[in-house]
Amino acid sequence: MRIYNSICLLALVVLLAACDQSSNPVSASSTENTTVGSYNGVWKTSYGDVYFPKYTSNDVRGAYWSYPESNGKADNGRILGSIDGDKLVGYWVEDSGESPCETEKDGSLFWGRVSFKANEDFSVISGGWGGCDNEPDGGDAGWVGTREK
Repeated sequence: MRIYNSICLLALVVLLAACDQSSNPVSASSTENTTVGSYNGVWKTSYGDVYFPKYTSNDVRGAYWSYPESNGKADNGRILGSIDGDKLVGYWVEDSGESPCETEKDGSLFWGRVSFKANEDFSVISGGWGGCDNEPDGGDAGWVGTREK
């Protein structure tokens, strides 16, 4: 009987742990996965904080906020991209802005292209952005960041 009770108790603990992880979409493991070779985590960048959640394919969807000119808001800023090794290429999108594009991306007319390249240990990213379909510019408009978490 004691073995049966121990097995039941162990099964209950495992079940509760599994329920806790699945009921919390932003669990500690999803925000703290900052392994080398990954864009996962929070980045402090020249345009504010950028967050890339844990991803399991080459496609990634991130968010950004609090760049200096925004008074703490980036108007639902997001990055939609694909990762190939140390490179991320895709689009930035916001809900509003000054110069609308002719077509929509992710439900908005305010978007542009973005690209990042990570250093060898994925502690620094650098890249650029462009409005609408313009090539990303890494010059004075460069987008540089360091891993926060």
